[in-house]
This record gives sequence, structure tokens and C-alpha cells, in this order.
Amino acid sequence: NYSPEGLGYSEQHSREAKANAIAAFVRHYLQRLLRKTSGNISLAARLCGKERSRLARLLKKHGLDRLSFAART
Repeated sequence: NYSPEGLGYSEQHSREAKANAIAAFVRHYLQRLLRKTSGNISLAARLCGKERSRLARLLKKHGLDRLSFAART
């Protein structure tokens, strides 16, 4: 039997692993988006098709600060 349970994985473990993988993907995507826009939230929101406020909440959730991606002068 090659089920996840047969390998010692529980359904809870599978859900946690999936949630962690999604969170890592989203965080990486947001980092690339902020680098591309030099931390400009309005431009980043337009590029990804989200409302600015929704994007700001996602950044906060993932512990990202737009200022760390802002262009240095």
C-alpha cells in the first residue's frame, strides 16, 4: 500500500505541508513582484490584478515590508 498513511503521514500532516508549500509560493511571488516594482504597491497591485488594500494585507500576512524593496537613491 503506497498511501500517505502507510508512510506515516496523517491527513493533518498533509494539510499542514500543503499550507506551508502554498505560503512559501505566495511569499516568493510577492517578493518577486515587489522587486519588479521597487516596492510600489499600487503598481504591484495592478500587475497582479488585486486591489491595493488586498495586496497590502497579503504583504502584512507574509511579513513583507515594501520599503525593503524600494529603490535606493
